[in-house]
Formats: sequence, structure tokens, C-alpha cells
Amino acid sequence: MKNRIKKIIFFVAIITGFLIKASHSQDFEFNASKLEILENGNLLIGEGGVKITSEDQILESQKFKYDKTNLHLELIGKVKAINNFNQTIITGEKIDYFKKDEKFVSSGAVEIKISDKYIINSSNLTYFKNKEHFFSKDKTFFKDKIGNKFELDNFDYFKFKNEIRGKNIKFTDIQQNKYLIDDAMVNLKKNEVAGKDLEIDFQNSTFGNNENEPRLKGNKIYSNKNITTVSKGIFTTCKKTDKCPPWKIQAKEVKHDKIKKTISYKDAWLSLYDKPVIYFPKFFHPDPTVKRQSGFLIPKLSETNTLGSALEVPYFKVISDNKDLTFKPRFYADGSTILQSEYREERKNSSHILDFSLFNKLNLNVFDNKNRKNHFFSNSIIKYEQENFENSQVEINIETASNSTYLKTYKINSPIIKNQTLLNSYVNFELSNEETFLKTSIESYEDLTKDKEEKYEFIYPNVEFVKDLGINSNYYGSLTFDLNGYHKDYSTNSSESLLINNLEYESFDYVLKNGLKNKFNLLLKNVNSNGDNSTSYKEKTSNKILGSLIFNSSYPLKNIGTKFDAILTPIASLRYSPTETKNMTNSDRRIDMNNIFSVDRVSNNDAVEGGQSLTIGSEYKLTKKDNNDLFLLNFATVFRDEINPDLPTKSTIGQKTSDIVGNAKFIPNKNFNIDYNFSVDNNLDTTNYDSIKTSLSVNNFITSFEFMQEQKALRAAAPADGQNAQTNPLANLCQALVASNGFLYVE
Repeated sequence: MKNRIKKIIFFVAIITGFLIKASHSQDFEFNASKLEILENGNLLIGEGGVKITSEDQILESQKFKYDKTNLHLELIGKVKAINNFNQTIITGEKIDYFKKDEKFVSSGAVEIKISDKYIINSSNLTYFKNKEHFFSKDKTFFKDKIGNKFELDNFDYFKFKNEIRGKNIKFTDIQQNKYLIDDAMVNLKKNEVAGKDLEIDFQNSTFGNNENEPRLKGNKIYSNKNITTVSKGIFTTCKKTDKCPPWKIQAKEVKHDKIKKTISYKDAWLSLYDKPVIYFPKFFHPDPTVKRQSGFLIPKLSETNTLGSALEVPYFKVISDNKDLTFKPRFYADGSTILQSEYREERKNSSHILDFSLFNKLNLNVFDNKNRKNHFFSNSIIKYEQENFENSQVEINIETASNSTYLKTYKINSPIIKNQTLLNSYVNFELSNEETFLKTSIESYEDLTKDKEEKYEFIYPNVEFVKDLGINSNYYGSLTFDLNGYHKDYSTNSSESLLINNLEYESFDYVLKNGLKNKFNLLLKNVNSNGDNSTSYKEKTSNKILGSLIFNSSYPLKNIGTKFDAILTPIASLRYSPTETKNMTNSDRRIDMNNIFSVDRVSNNDAVEGGQSLTIGSEYKLTKKDNNDLFLLNFATVFRDEINPDLPTKSTIGQKTSDIVGNAKFIPNKNFNIDYNFSVDNNLDTTNYDSIKTSLSVNNFITSFEFMQEQKALRAAAPADGQNAQTNPLANLCQALVASNGFLYVE
């Protein structure tokens, strides 16, 4: 009997050692492999397979600590909080749960999935469960299920209202239009947007010409399901490199009525090179969503010294809702003709464009075959479903011309080609999901400026493969593998092959008890090359293993004042590579505060930055009590143990002591700011690069000034008078603003 009792006690002890359930709180049920009960049952500490359940949620982690007195639950390692009632899943490495306030506070990176509709990625985020309120002062990414993306500061999300608020908002819609809004509110449920200080870079093709760079600056924007209004803005499609720009339209107000499908303008001016030319008190026109109509388009008259006068009379034919044809005959004074046509077709999973022309020179009744010229361009994209991949497609592109000068001489333009002297035909195959990207292609290039023997270049294949190896949780960082390579034949008897394998590990930030924040990156690169009469690679096969290690450390120091908070963050980065540096002296790569601490700051595919270097710098931030920045200063410089003459000369990082690069921002109030970027010689007596941008707004008047100096070449931009009349999009502005009927997925 005694032995039997002993066996029972032994069995119970073993079970208890591996799985302990404790209900020391009426609110939670704890499951863990190990459990300590301290302070008379008021403190519970556990680890190993932690699972904590309550009435409406499940909490999982590797470790936990529960303070019963303060109702404070600390979760560490692979944390997952599942709330079935609110349809919310929170994942992170460290999360504190305060039962009394029903508050979750994350330390470090966190991801939140809401109702399979939205994904939030942020850090140091706070979530009030009862109020359904999420907020973070750190950079936050918000994405909906159809592909619209937000990037913003001072993130606030109210789930009950389905409303987002924030500052410095960068928004990319599903059409790849990019919005910058200084301060905005977006109601996803009502599909309302209200914001100020608006900048939009529309996709180049939005207004029918891929060479355009359409953009808008506005003072305010308000949009709902029916009306979009932009006040006091400036709109142009001119290239950003153009001064002034050559043309722009300014309006006090532009309103897009989505029901009536009209765009109306109030107090509008058309300006040429900053000179107002035409004033429109009020006018309107149909919006771009109005159904296409067949008919003749505006004729075009051209004149050249070599070809004489020409008249183009285009005709647009709507074949169906998804098909159309544009016929563009061009008639020259000498009787020659160019018959050009463009056919377009859009389907659910494919798109097709055909562009072709035929040139004929007529000599009375004789059809001169010798003078016949033509071109044929075709582009087809076919998407299909592939198991385990979100995106998969095949793209086929064909570009051919009858002779080398035809396209350039007769100024043949097409939405397919990007260059009138270089034709590119290819077949691309592409697969991708969250962890994997694969693209392989067969390509041919025809350089119309070269002789027949030298004009062709063939690439078969061209491969790019990127894979996230998914070890984040296990190894406290991310491991990424990418492969790219090609084989190329050119110039009759020349060829080269290149295969590059990259393996990069990037650790998570880890903070020591003294506040020191550390992170490191390891890059391993395997470069395989072979050449035959190649100017880039040797004839014999070459196999190189390259590597680079970088360790970054920072130490944030915060001083809390009565009016301002000051944060000083010294930064040091130690970089080491035992490999020899490839000659990159002629590279235009500029080193600045955006890349000086990155692992691949020279950005060269088949080379790394060799040698040893130490990069030191500092970040100083002065912040107002309303959490708005007042002053920011960043600077850094690079020290080397010995000179590296193969690094880009322009960057100066190959010297023993590089230039001091930096950035300073001064924002005393919402009406005035100064942004200054610089590069100073290490002896502090020569400025190699300066860039200053200022902005001033008074009531409805906004003016800016830009100045740039590089070495001894000066460029200064005239003050922009703009924004005082704040424009608004030309006819088709709202095509991009409301093409998807709002910003994000609507319930």
C-alpha cells in the first residue's frame, strides 16, 4: 500500500513539474511549464509554453510575470494576444497588460491584425481594449487588405469610429499615387478625409503621358463619398527638373462632384513660367470617369527643317468597355504618310497594348517599296493564380523597327517604348509572396546607334530571387537570401556571366540595462563571374567570397525640461570587411545621413566596402511639450585605419577621415521652417555640399526658397510664389484622388 501511495505521489510530482495550472486570480487561468508563487501569492512568475486565458482573450508567451496587487501582467518572448470578441491579434516580443485600465503597452516592434481587414506595424504602441484605441509616437505602418498603405507619425486609430489620425503622413494608394499630408484625419467607415499641407505625386501615366510628372500641392483637402475639395493649390505635369515649372494652374478651389461627374474651378489662373496668362472666374468640365466617346481628337500641326510640315489627325474608336483603338494618320507636304495605330485591351487578369506604324512615300502613281518603313511594338501582361503565391504573372514585350533612324527621325512615340534609340524585347516571369520574390527573364537589346555587328545584346537568362528565411523569432533578427545573375552575349564575340549570392542577417535592436542600444548586420556575398572578350570580367572563371560586418551602437540621453525635452543620441558604427574593394572611384554615390550607417552604403551589386572603418555621429532633438519637434541636428563622419583609393571619390569615405555630413532642421512654428543638409571637409574649412530649403506661410500666402551648392558649382532656385493661390488639379486631378472612391478599404 505504501509503495502504491509513493508511486501516486511521484506521478503527481512529475506531472506538476511539466504542467502547472494556477488560478490565483479570479481573472486569469495560467498554464506554464514552470511556475513560481512569491510574496504570499501576490507575484507569479512562469516560463515555458505560457498560455493565459480569461473570459474574452488568450495570451501566449515564453515568459510571464503577474503582479496580482497591481493587476500588472508582463509577457516576454513570442507574445501573442488574441481577442476573439474584438477580432484583434497582437504579436510582439514584450507586452505589458494592465488589467485595471484594460491597457496593452508594447516594448519594441509590434504587429496588430484587426478583423482580417487592417494590419498595423509599429513600436512602443499602446492599446486600450475597452476604448478600442491604438496610438504610438513612433513611425507606424497601416495597411488595408486591398493594398493601400499609410506611413505616419503620432499614430492614432479609433476602431469604434474606424478613424485614423496622424502627422507626416505618407500614403500610397492601389494606383501607386503617393500622398504627403502634414496633418490629417481619415474616417475609413465614412470614407472621409480631412487634412492640410498636401503634396501628391501622381503616377506618371495618370494623365495619359508617361513622360509627365504630375504633382499637386494644396493647402487643405476634404473628401467624402460624394465630394472632394482641394483649396489653394498648385498643379502641374511638368518635369521636376524644369524650372518654375513651365506651366501650372492655380485655383482658389477645385471641387469634384462624384455624383454629377464634374470638376469645377473657382478663381483659377493659368500661368506660364510664373506669369499669369488666363483667368477663369468659374468653369467646369466632365471628370475622367465619364464614359469614353468615339470621335476625332485635336489635330496636331508640326514643322521640321528636314521633313517639312506635317498634319496629324487622330481618331479614337471605342470598341467595347475594355477595348479601344487610336488611329493617328500623319500627312506630310511631300505626299508621304505615316499610318500609326494603337490598340489597347484590358481584362480581369491581363492587359495588352499593340502599337504599329507604316510609312509610305508616294511618287505620283508609283508605290515605292524601297522607302517603306515601319515599326511594331507589343506588350502583354498575363496574371494567373499560383498556389502559395500572392502575385504571379508573365510579361511579353516586343520592340522592332525597320531601320535604325525611323523612330527618331519621324518622332514615333509610343506608351511601350522608353527610348527611341534602344529597343528592348523580353519575356518576364514573376512570382511573389510575403517571404519570396522570383523574377526570371530572357531579354534582347538593339542599340540603333551602333553598327549591325555591335548593335545586339542578348541576356539569357536574367534571374533575381529574394527569400526571407523566416528566423526572426528564433534568432532575434531577420535572415535574407537573395540571388541574382545573368548570362550576356554582345558585340558578336563577347560574353559574360555573373552570379551573385547574398546572405544578410540583421539583428533586432537589443537594449542593455544601462540604456545602450545595439544592433549589428552581417553581409556575405558570393560573386561568380566569367568573361569572353569582356571589358568587365576576366576570361577565366572567378569565384569570390566577400563579407562585411557592421555593428551599430547608440546611447539615447533624455533631458526633460519645463518647456522643452532634449534628446541627445551619440551613435557609433564599426564596420569590417577582410575583402578587397572593387574600383568604384567614378561612382556618383553620395554619402549622407540617410545611408552613412547602412551596411551597403556604397550600393554596388558585385562588391563590398573593404577594410576597417569607424563611423561616429550624433543626433540631437529638441521637442516641444506638444510633441512637435523644434530643432533637429544630425552629423556623422567616417574614420579608416588606412586609405581605400577604390571607394567613390565623390563620397570621401575612402579617405582616412571623410567629410562630415549632416542635417539640421529648425521648426519654430507651423508657419516657418528651415531644412539644411551639408558636407564639410574634415578640416572644417571647406564646404563641399550645401542644401538649404526654407518655407514661410502667412495666412494664405506660402513662399519657399531653395539653395544648393556643390563644390564650386552653384544652383539656386527662385523663391516659389506658389501656394499663395494654392492650386488644384488640372482637369483630371481627382482621377487619382478618388479613383478608388477614397483612401482605404471601406466596410
